[in-house]
Amino acid sequence: SLVESIPIVGDLASGLLDLIGIDFNCINASFPPEKAEKETTQFINEQLRRHAIDTLLRDTTQSLSTIQNHVNEVLRIFAAGEYGRRLTAEGASGCTRDGEYVSSKLFQTAKENLLATIGLHFDISITNTIVRGKTGFRGALVRNNPTPVITIHSRKGQNTSQANNNNQSNNDSQNSGSGSGGSSDNSSNDNYKPTKDLIGWIALIAGLVIGLPALIYSALKKKK
Repeated sequence: SLVESIPIVGDLASGLLDLIGIDFNCINASFPPEKAEKETTQFINEQLRRHAIDTLLRDTTQSLSTIQNHVNEVLRIFAAGEYGRRLTAEGASGCTRDGEYVSSKLFQTAKENLLATIGLHFDISITNTIVRGKTGFRGALVRNNPTPVITIHSRKGQNTSQANNNNQSNNDSQNSGSGSGGSSDNSSNDNYKPTKDLIGWIALIAGLVIGLPALIYSALKKKK
């Protein structure tokens, strides 16, 4: 630059800018690290909000396929950002090169954090493949990007709790059914037998009490 071309003045200017925390080489850079960090972080957060990732993870009523589709879309964007910014960095220089690497690293970290978070909530498998697409960040080109694609098998803890609930429901149903069906019938029959026997004995005794005097009276009358 013009200032650097002037002896002593260039050195003083560079030293002053370094002293106050400004990288002299980044003054004319299109994508210095500070800018890269700010813009990339904002973009990452926008994608997470747009696809409502936090809400999907908390909402147990959402289908696994819905969650899987949204997560894979965000992973595709983050993977494209990581790979694309790294390729751009390799063709850049100076402070812009550094900024592109910062951006690539932020996308990589976001991708890995998302995978780790999904793994905490769900039983998943991951397939590393090539997906063609772009991020939509800073005019990124369409590329074939190495991308992790997840398959969600179940929500962690869901199978166990569902099995317990199903077992409990089955037990309750069986207990309810046995109360009104098989066991209840046995119980009713058991109760019925002594009741029927008791009625029989009462009828027999009543017959003897009433019928025996009549028989005796009839016999005595015949003798006369």
